Amino acid sequence: MPYPPSVCPVLHLHAQFSLLQPVQLEKSQFTEISEINKLVAMHAMHATIIDLVCILYSKHMKLIHTHRISGFVNIDCGWTNSSAYIDNATRIVYRFDGESVEGGLSHEISEELMAGAANEQQKTLRSFPDGSRNCYTLTSIVGKKYLLRALFTYGNYDGLNKTMDGSPFLFGLHIGVNFWESVNLTNTDPSDTVWKEVITVAPSNAVSVCLINFGSGTPFISALELRPLEDTMYPFVNTSVSISNFQRFRFGNVTDPITR
Repeated sequence: MPYPPSVCPVLHLHAQFSLLQPVQLEKSQFTEISEINKLVAMHAMHATIIDLVCILYSKHMKLIHTHRISGFVNIDCGWTNSSAYIDNATRIVYRFDGESVEGGLSHEISEELMAGAANEQQKTLRSFPDGSRNCYTLTSIVGKKYLLRALFTYGNYDGLNKTMDGSPFLFGLHIGVNFWESVNLTNTDPSDTVWKEVITVAPSNAVSVCLINFGSGTPFISALELRPLEDTMYPFVNTSVSISNFQRFRFGNVTDPITR
């Protein structure tokens, strides 16, 4: 049964993946909103996700409107000021990445794109021209379930216009030693921000997010965010199974949506 906007204004659809057997979903399956129910009927796992998100939405609505949430980790990669700041839109506190990573170079996006940046996180980034693997370490609780989000805004920071020069521009993301996803920026607008999200379980008291150099462009990252989740959410997620965001649908009268 479809959820009316008043009940579930935000709906997440995820594609399950594991190291053994991913579930493949095609974008064409989502071309019409009316097809969502058919897709859910075919994928019982996704019905569970929708139910959980809608049921828990009202319970946690108050939490997502404040930046004082225990366990939130928000890193502005490439930000050189050691003092934290509060994002004007989300009211969430961001800090610099110097305490979470070794190596790499801090940059700002090009001056001509700076004025169009939607937030402070898009204005800076950290690149990793050296080494095949460079990792961030985020403090976590062992066995705790988290939403992990990585954001990438190239912004032509190096003046090379790498996303539009016709050559492949991609690199990899790992969580620890496990492959997460590829970041493919080939033929994308340099001002675009690419989001990658995964729901996973912390294997220890730290989550390692690693950028892997494929030899097709220098890896970089603009922001990293870690969000603790209730243990009852996404019950099929465990230390060997994670889920990666496939697509997000928003329902309701939202003209300027903010994702926290």
